[in-house]
Amino acid sequence: MPSTPQTQSRLDYELYQAWEVWKANRPAPTASLMAQAVTRNRGNVKTMARALYKQLRKNGFSRREVVTLTTELIGLLTNDLRNEQSRRAA
Repeated sequence: MPSTPQTQSRLDYELYQAWEVWKANRPAPTASLMAQAVTRNRGNVKTMARALYKQLRKNGFSRREVVTLTTELIGLLTNDLRNEQSRRAA
């Protein structure tokens, strides 16, 4: 189904709404609270992920490009967690 201005606008709004809810409910950014954040905000995170995926696909991203983006995000998160762990150990 091609994207129309109405559906595109709705997806933009859903993504924005999910992002705002997530931001308002997220805990302080510490590794010890990450598991709690995922559990507490699981519905919001899922909604945001679904909306982001729909946006990417509707804007021409292939499945392979979405996987590449996701892999890069996981790599960045992994590096961030390692750096935090190193700072704590020092």
